[in-house]
Amino acid sequence: MVNPYQAPLRQRNPAAFVGVVVTAAIALVLVVAVAALAAAVGVLVLLAHALSDPVVHDRHDEVSVRFRAGLFSRDAGSGEDVSTAMCRRILGSFDPADRRYPPVPWLDGAVAIRGDDATVVVTHPVRTGADQGVATTTVRFRYERGLWQYCGIS
Repeated sequence: MVNPYQAPLRQRNPAAFVGVVVTAAIALVLVVAVAALAAAVGVLVLLAHALSDPVVHDRHDEVSVRFRAGLFSRDAGSGEDVSTAMCRRILGSFDPADRRYPPVPWLDGAVAIRGDDATVVVTHPVRTGADQGVATTTVRFRYERGLWQYCGIS
């Protein structure tokens, strides 16, 4: 003979067994839902952070202008697409002459900053026929979207 107190719960009290199983199932679903919600919120926070303003911002000083001029010269010299480093005036222009830049490599000279506009005197190689020479050109940069953007030749 089986002791009724040692019988499984489902045999002793079927209603209590159903209540425990339903409660456990609801608790499991809630835990999974909260974990999924936390993961979704985390992904949304990461996405919002990634789509926010860029982390890198140039300072309004001579060193930053020289740095951007050097980067632009290097990227233009290696044949990379430099349109992302150009100011809105150039990007909105249909005149291809606006997108010119001096031959590379540049050697940076004097920098002048007036508000959001900066000019850099650059020295660059020039080939005229068989002769190799050096020319000086003034290039312009404009502070847009937190970065110094190339804005043509003065």
